[in-house]
Amino acid sequence: MVGLLEKNKKLERTNSVIDEIYERPKESSSSIYPDFERTLKINFRNTYLHTLLKSLLPFSLQSSKAISLNTTLNAVNWIIELRKIVGLRKYWWSEPLVNISGSEMVFEWWHDGKKVTVYFSETNAEFIKVWGADIDNEMEEGTAETNDQIEFLWEWLAS
Repeated sequence: MVGLLEKNKKLERTNSVIDEIYERPKESSSSIYPDFERTLKINFRNTYLHTLLKSLLPFSLQSSKAISLNTTLNAVNWIIELRKIVGLRKYWWSEPLVNISGSEMVFEWWHDGKKVTVYFSETNAEFIKVWGADIDNEMEEGTAETNDQIEFLWEWLAS
């Protein structure tokens, strides 16, 4: 019971910080996560991203194995880059299925018989591509950390 109360307090503080940043963007607020606040001010002016962040943080805090803030920020920064690429290139888009596996955050997408799963740790983004049942010939794994790697992965899924 104590663990749940602590998680709820963390969630309330985090939501308070997010709300404070968006309600008073020109003022400096005292934050429990100074780097997190700076990242929000720089990257999260868009309503979509604000909503995404508010949905991911509670999910990671309520998990039986809490995801670190750096893992969450890595995943959010990655999807920011992906959304920029999708918007620029006019690729197909769908919201990911978001899950937590161990200490990783996981995003999954399916499109036309293909599946991409991206596993985020504090510093890495690793993927598995699947396009059939034969795991020797119809699956591929790798990293998608640079914009070129992210675009190549998404171009494959969207084609």
